[in-house]
Amino acid sequence: MIGWLVAVNAWGATPELGKDALRKLVKLPTITFESTWTFDSERGFSVGSSQQDAAAEINRLRQQLKHEPADAQIHLRIGQLYFTLNDIASGQKASGLAVDCYRRLLEMQPGDAALLRGFGQALQGAGKTEEAESALRKAVAVAPKDWKARVALGRFLDSVARGKIFNNFDGNAGHLSAATVSLARRELAEAGDCFKRAVALAPKEGEVYFRRGMHRSIRATLLKQIGMAEGEPLDDLMHAESQFSETALADIKQASQLEPDNCALIGNAVLFEIYTYESRDGRINWADFSWNTLPEKSQRSIRDAETRLENLGQDPDSRQAAVALEVLGILQGPIFHEPRSAIINLRRAVALDPSRDEAWDVLASMLAHGHRYDELLSACEDRVHEKESARSHLLLAKAFEKMHDWDGSENEILESLRISPNNFTASLSEAALILRRSQDADALMDANSWLERSERLLGEVPPQMRNQQAVIELTLLRSIYFALSDQLDEARQWANAVISLDKNNPVAQDILSAMDY
Repeated sequence: MIGWLVAVNAWGATPELGKDALRKLVKLPTITFESTWTFDSERGFSVGSSQQDAAAEINRLRQQLKHEPADAQIHLRIGQLYFTLNDIASGQKASGLAVDCYRRLLEMQPGDAALLRGFGQALQGAGKTEEAESALRKAVAVAPKDWKARVALGRFLDSVARGKIFNNFDGNAGHLSAATVSLARRELAEAGDCFKRAVALAPKEGEVYFRRGMHRSIRATLLKQIGMAEGEPLDDLMHAESQFSETALADIKQASQLEPDNCALIGNAVLFEIYTYESRDGRINWADFSWNTLPEKSQRSIRDAETRLENLGQDPDSRQAAVALEVLGILQGPIFHEPRSAIINLRRAVALDPSRDEAWDVLASMLAHGHRYDELLSACEDRVHEKESARSHLLLAKAFEKMHDWDGSENEILESLRISPNNFTASLSEAALILRRSQDADALMDANSWLERSERLLGEVPPQMRNQQAVIELTLLRSIYFALSDQLDEARQWANAVISLDKNNPVAQDILSAMDY
């Protein structure tokens, strides 16, 4: 793309008619939504406001701490929750506190299998791998019928094998040593045996099936990586077992049946089923997806899952009901393309639990895509009243934009900037609004100032983390700014820079056409 602010002075003139057209092309930047579901081979699919729930549980658990050795399990759980939030430093710190507590407890009860298991898990979280393995193996030896110890050791072995492969393979054949591959294969095999034994020991526990399903998923992924490293033919690798296999799916579904009130697990099972039959290399074109393409047995299974979520949505516990309705709304909306049902259930979810951010986001997205702008405005206003944040004000600004209420948009953008002065989207939104209303040189200077601010903020984001849509929208606004300032060559350069990234971008084409007089 063109350098952030590099421009060669080449002055021309754009007719007022063209400038009116250019101003009408100005839109507030897109409010990006995080992926509604993500997959991790250790934790499965994360559906809905799971990160928000994890943060809330951390706060709740912290209030239970008594600053004594008995806090060991609480510190361990807090560490695990931090890892789900990808806050590695906090996870390791909490795990370290758990290690200290478990050491003191084990001094008093050295042969306690449950303490040894927790100790091993805490050591693993703290990065003390060798000591963790020793503790977990001792836990299994002390209590060979303890399924939890088997599961903990299996998860540890999977994690170690994954580290060996992912940390040493760069995608090129021959870049994994035979010793590394051999050891990883042994660890995966032993992990599989741990989960098999856990299922035999506790056939009525959903957790053992879920963990075996996740093991089968990571095992398939690692074996493909090993195959690539060993130079196996591409056709053979393409036909190798996928991370979304029918055997893994069977385990996930069994886990869900054994934990009938676990909404997250129900969502997991539905998504895993869809990916098993519809994904190619773990990807699905959701815009074209139709659940009717699934096998008939899968359609029945998914409809059963929907019914279970609908029933859980009637739970007297409003929080539990909200979780069920949020998961149901996500499945019905972005996945099954049933917007009417999705909107109804997402509205119910936020009415029961207004703190569910993902439900609000998907609701706003569904209303916007359905051109239900009056309802979108009302929902965004409700969200601001429930949770005032830079993001909620920006969403309301976008809703006002849909209603062509530019004063309303400006008020919300300014509120967003008040809360978060260095918010890139808010800064770019202010630049856009000024450009749309600009009629003189002073307004263009003001818009340029906000564009420069936006460029600086985006420039501070590491390139690999930069959102391409944000780059494109900033570049389009730069192009319009130069065109309105009668710097037509620069305007064309910036518009063409967008076309080089997105050759069919309609706004870039319209900008070029508006200058073509």
